[in-house]
Amino acid sequence: PPMPPPPLPRSTPPAAIDALHASQLSFFSSGATLPLAFRRAALLSLRSLVTSNEAAICAALRKDLGKAPFEGAITETTVVVDEVDHALRHLAAWTAETAQPSAGVLLPASASVLPSPRGVTLVIGPFNYPVSTLLGPLASALAAGDTAVLKPSELCPETSRLFAELVPRYFDEELVGVVEGEIPETTRLMEKEWGLVFFTGSERVAKIIGVSAAKTLSPMVLELGGKSPCIITKNHPELKAMCDRIAWGKTINAGQTCVAPDYLLVQEDVADDVVAGLKSSLRSMFGDDVKKSVFSRNVSEMHTKRLVEMIGDAESLGGTVVCGGAATADIPGRYFEPTIILNPPKSSRVLTEEIFGCVLPVVTYKTDADAAAYVRGMRGTPLAFYVFTRSDAAFRKFLDACPSGGAVMNDVLVHFATITIPF
Repeated sequence: PPMPPPPLPRSTPPAAIDALHASQLSFFSSGATLPLAFRRAALLSLRSLVTSNEAAICAALRKDLGKAPFEGAITETTVVVDEVDHALRHLAAWTAETAQPSAGVLLPASASVLPSPRGVTLVIGPFNYPVSTLLGPLASALAAGDTAVLKPSELCPETSRLFAELVPRYFDEELVGVVEGEIPETTRLMEKEWGLVFFTGSERVAKIIGVSAAKTLSPMVLELGGKSPCIITKNHPELKAMCDRIAWGKTINAGQTCVAPDYLLVQEDVADDVVAGLKSSLRSMFGDDVKKSVFSRNVSEMHTKRLVEMIGDAESLGGTVVCGGAATADIPGRYFEPTIILNPPKSSRVLTEEIFGCVLPVVTYKTDADAAAYVRGMRGTPLAFYVFTRSDAAFRKFLDACPSGGAVMNDVLVHFATITIPF
């Protein structure tokens, strides 16, 4: 159905923000969050919040991002439940004091490491996965014995409003509270001192948040995005399976995924087959009329217009659209069809900016060394790196040549679901 216009975001008054921070600071100082029994109970409350309200959460995601219910479940609610269950299984080990060797000259003294909570924490969530990237860090905060203030994205007003209503039903505000709003409310929050600020979002906003956090010496975790490459070698795996995986990874959440393949480097001898395979995968996934399928929507008209402008820029510089394109866009409806553009120049916006939408540049290369050099020549270290090849040795060479936050051989995105390794 057509996407309705989003409601206006709500805002939390400045005095309420101040009172919330003060109440959490007092509660944490009381030591109430330290016992493992308290932490387990808090984690179980979070689990119940998600499992008991999954339908309402998925309905809010549908309104904000056009996500089909099954996509909301597998990319949002299930992820949070897995985080909670993982924390419950490992809570005792994570919080245990561990003995360490002591210098011989200090004997008979002993040494140990004792994990301790950080205190009052702030979680600032993004719009693209407004549930898992907000409640996932909350699970870690509760496991650590922290209190938490949640700041949902104002670009997803339905999800933000739902959390503002649900969280007080499951948590006292002195343990977990929600602040709604836009720049003024975030600015007010960042004037406070925090035990930890967990921010997920863009590099541009992270620089602003980082400067504010430095003024109060609040430590930070920054989970940003970037240009995540996907290399397809001549010796690639079975074509259909490979193209299905790449098409799925690029189109889920309408491409608004920080670890989505941002651009494809394809060995030139197999480029035509790969492009044809990707187009076939898209047809099988969404049919001939993508707009009537389960394909998600962009978060706003502004983000949709940006994709139209990026494609126009790439075409004007010599790139060739082979699938989708700006002509099919519906800016008021926040719809931009999955688009493949072949060999845009390296100076084009689709190769100099993080796309964060369903546009896939395909660039051909001659040798593996050329592909590695191309990745190294892009600005910044990729958050994710994908290589499709039958050769373990080739994969290892790419790993050595191209550092990244996480790397996967012959698939995309799946490492995000592996909660036993760092994201």
